Amino acid sequence: MTPLLRLHDAILKGAAVIGALILALSVAVTAGAVLGRMVGWRVFAWHVDAVELGLVLSTFLLAPWVLAKGAHVRVDIVLHLLPARISGIVERLAWGWGALLCGFLGWLAVDELLSAAQRGTLFIRAFVIPEWWILTVVPYCFVALCIELMLRAAGARRGDERAAI
Repeated sequence: MTPLLRLHDAILKGAAVIGALILALSVAVTAGAVLGRMVGWRVFAWHVDAVELGLVLSTFLLAPWVLAKGAHVRVDIVLHLLPARISGIVERLAWGWGALLCGFLGWLAVDELLSAAQRGTLFIRAFVIPEWWILTVVPYCFVALCIELMLRAAGARRGDERAAI
């Protein structure tokens, strides 16, 4: 494995750990809010907004890692009907098309992130934070997905996905 591929995998794993921690905190805060409500406390009035934000952040942080692990949803009925050689070509074309789309979405996400930072827009809920803080995970996600899909299209990463059925 090349040093760049190891770095890519380390970044994916680090983002996945952060995403998993955010999910764990969301569960803990929700459980605390429910328990608090049962005894008459209302200490976590902000928890719904925090969990909603946490789900968004964790989704964008975890998606590239899920793809790299081959744990994503995969509908490959047509690939199984095609001869093996053609199936491999179609699959690589699909990975390449996905890389192009993710690259484009990453470019749009960077543009929106910079626009939000320039406009100074705020995320106003139970707490107030700059919108661009939240948007930072979106370009990361699409750029990381683009890299992962390019690796697959180039044959540098094996697609070990197996049908769940």
